[in-house]
Amino acid sequence: MRLYSPDDLAPVVGEAMKSYDDTDEFVRTFAAGVANIIKKRPESYRLYGPYWWGIKKIILGLGLGGFDDFLDAEWLEKTDLGSPALQCAAAYAFQEALLDTREIPGNAVSLEDADGNFTDCVTVDHTLEMLVKMRVK
Repeated sequence: MRLYSPDDLAPVVGEAMKSYDDTDEFVRTFAAGVANIIKKRPESYRLYGPYWWGIKKIILGLGLGGFDDFLDAEWLEKTDLGSPALQCAAAYAFQEALLDTREIPGNAVSLEDADGNFTDCVTVDHTLEMLVKMRVK
């Protein structure tokens, strides 16, 4: 799995812009879609790996509700791409790459940066994990 750069995501944003009038519309639509999925299936946040924190910040900023306000500051900073559109593109690309592996999404992933260095990341949203456990019982 990759730790994306803005250059990595230019094609993703370009493709998204074929369907939206502007980047704000793309961000609102993507974030609302993610929020709806997570509300129905809380474990789905794992699909976004470390990019979950940027998407959650956008969701909270849009006032979509239903989420606590905890954000992992370390990973939010490491995955900050400078714009909400790039954050959404990164979350989408990460999800697609993870689904392509056909592995069951978990909380831990090893991320490769542009220099070939690897960093282990564990993404745990405790509130959502509690909701997952409550659903299972």
